[in-house]
Amino acid sequence: MEEGGLTAPFAAEELGEFTLCAYCTERYAHICGGSDTTRSGDPVCAGVTVAVDPEVIPLGSTLYIEGIGFRKAQDTGSAIRGQKIDLAVGRHSDALSFGVQHRRVWLVQ
Repeated sequence: MEEGGLTAPFAAEELGEFTLCAYCTERYAHICGGSDTTRSGDPVCAGVTVAVDPEVIPLGSTLYIEGIGFRKAQDTGSAIRGQKIDLAVGRHSDALSFGVQHRRVWLVQ
């Protein structure tokens, strides 16, 4: 993989540009909602877990997201269809400030 003129030290398949949003892992009822456990059975972990469409990205896959880094496809969501990803973040304010972003995504092999 080549990004910004640098060759990455891992093999990866570019999946294209995805629409990204964020949800928080704070433990109180609020708009982010969700469960403490991912679809894969692992706990939701800020900075690790992402929700994906398993028809596009298999659960359990490791992803590299442009400008964000490595994440694990551990969860799904009713609004996550096609080339959309939800990132787990630590605080509700982080989820709100993340907004909607568009980033290139690679499936790490």
